Amino acid sequence: MKKENVRVTVRFDLPCVADGYSRRDLYAMQDAILARTGADLRIIWRITNRMNALSAEATAEDVRRLQDQPGVISVTAETEHGLN
Repeated sequence: MKKENVRVTVRFDLPCVADGYSRRDLYAMQDAILARTGADLRIIWRITNRMNALSAEATAEDVRRLQDQPGVISVTAETEHGLN
């Protein structure tokens, strides 16, 4: 069975650039959280200015792995049929 990818927005409970951190450091913090989940995301964009979030393509299994991960505030998945 083919795995259908969904577009997700992941908000992190991390500092942001406005708190004095570099984008490079913040990307490393995001990547560390993602690595713990084992999720294989195709990152589309990242934002670190006033909030810390990213948008990516992920499988439904990846979304489940991310949802209860320490450091993740929320995971919003959007399929071709709308938000989940």
